[in-house]
Amino acid sequence: MCHLHDARRRHWDLRLEVGGTLKSFAVPRGPSLRPKDKRLAVRTEDHPLSYLDFEDVIPEGSYGAGPMIAWDRGRVRYVERSAEEGLAAGKLDFELAGHKLRGRWALVKTSGRREPGREGEPEQWLLLKKGDAWADEDRDIVAEEPLSVLSGLSVEELREASAIAEGVEERAAELGAKVGEVEGRRVHPMLCATDGVGLSERGFLYELKLDGVRIVADKRGDEVTLSYRTGRTATFSYPEIARAVRALVPRRVVLDGEIVAFDQTGKPSFQRLARRIHATRPADVRRLEVEVPVVYAVFDLLAVGERDLRRLPLAARKELLAEVVRGKGSVRALDHLADDGRPLWAFCEEMDLEGVVAKRADSPYREGPRRYLDWVKVKREREDDFVVVGWTRGEGGRSRLGALDVASFEDGELVVRGKVGSGLGEALIDELMPTLSELAVAEAPAERGWVGAKRGRTFVRPELVANVRYQSWTDDGHLRAPVFGGLRVDIEPQDCTASPRPTDEALIEEAGTSSDERPDTRVVGRLTLTNQRKVFWPDEGYTKGDLCDYYEAI
Repeated sequence: MCHLHDARRRHWDLRLEVGGTLKSFAVPRGPSLRPKDKRLAVRTEDHPLSYLDFEDVIPEGSYGAGPMIAWDRGRVRYVERSAEEGLAAGKLDFELAGHKLRGRWALVKTSGRREPGREGEPEQWLLLKKGDAWADEDRDIVAEEPLSVLSGLSVEELREASAIAEGVEERAAELGAKVGEVEGRRVHPMLCATDGVGLSERGFLYELKLDGVRIVADKRGDEVTLSYRTGRTATFSYPEIARAVRALVPRRVVLDGEIVAFDQTGKPSFQRLARRIHATRPADVRRLEVEVPVVYAVFDLLAVGERDLRRLPLAARKELLAEVVRGKGSVRALDHLADDGRPLWAFCEEMDLEGVVAKRADSPYREGPRRYLDWVKVKREREDDFVVVGWTRGEGGRSRLGALDVASFEDGELVVRGKVGSGLGEALIDELMPTLSELAVAEAPAERGWVGAKRGRTFVRPELVANVRYQSWTDDGHLRAPVFGGLRVDIEPQDCTASPRPTDEALIEEAGTSSDERPDTRVVGRLTLTNQRKVFWPDEGYTKGDLCDYYEAI
């Protein structure tokens, strides 16, 4: 949408898509958020759409020689009339939704009709910011935001990109990172426990908990692979993220973070993101790239250059991450507070966000699927993933699908956790029904936990995973006030183990940690025993309950 070009004269190139090409306007002083400012915009030659991602140093001797960065990127929507009509009339009204430029704008032509003999002179326009919520009399946006939304470099730094990448690798070596191969596509992301850490623990870093999908990004030169937590590829679902990772300075980098979509209030929305997750056709992906923009919020750096960073303390990995991911575009480094998460929690309360993740600052990166108390989720509202095992019919317009039956695994057994009907709108039901119908089976996939279904129930094979928000658990082990959040493709059904136990999966047995790795690792919390009649030693007939009685006695 806008390049910063340090050619013979520095200027900003505003590029707007019209009829499959980019109409370009050179703005010498750059855009202004002040409605009273009128910035000269000289119309230049058209460019192909692929030019939006161009970022490089144009060599000396070529037209426009000099560095050019992608200063802003986003969507444009024309208002009042079509773009073609606006260009012909000399007044183009449009709305921008970029990372830096947002709200209503206008281009007004000032050169008027070209006089005979002056056909070769460039058209001169004025770029104006309309007075709206995005206008600001006090901000100088070009001075405040000098960095690329792709590489995170300034236009001056672009010439030194190789040296900057080498500097990051040298810093990694100084911090103690060893030479080693990290295969991003095979990394099992580190997972969080759900209990055991407060909001004011010294030695912890506190981050916002985001409502998105976990993604490991692996860049090797110009090749970028995005992988879900399950290892399934996600590269083609989020092409803008792959392009932005490709633009990062190091030729080799492995990142861990979450892809997030935001609603109209600016809050992460998994339901909105679900449209991107389930899009498979290239045409749908291209359309949704515009309709549902996403951001890759990166919170960890696992490799840079030939260095494996996973054994470094988290604080050191964060330090290096800030040098690699510096921009405010589609890929951003997730910030944190040290030692005190209470201000972040207060922000979550005020903005109605999910909660906070507390991470031990000196912890190495421990791959899943085991969960460690080094990373702990502190959530305002409970949210977990459950297996869909059936659906029930409702009343009136909900006669096709009133609610989904959801379940989770407990000691290897699938147990029904109740019905989820809230959050299922008609459009979502239209999308779900074909998939549910294909999975329909005659026999129940779970033996216990079912609740009544006055208007009938259809069982399904336990292959779909649903994200569910809920207040708490009932005494009989069902979800209280559940709300459907969307289907997940990055979670396997067998990984759905949420249960009414107070500490859930946070009670880690042994934690897979040797004493030299984590001498102060603690297992805390209370444990509710289940199925105490389960036989552990068949020959003697001893059960789990017998074993626990013995432990209590000694």
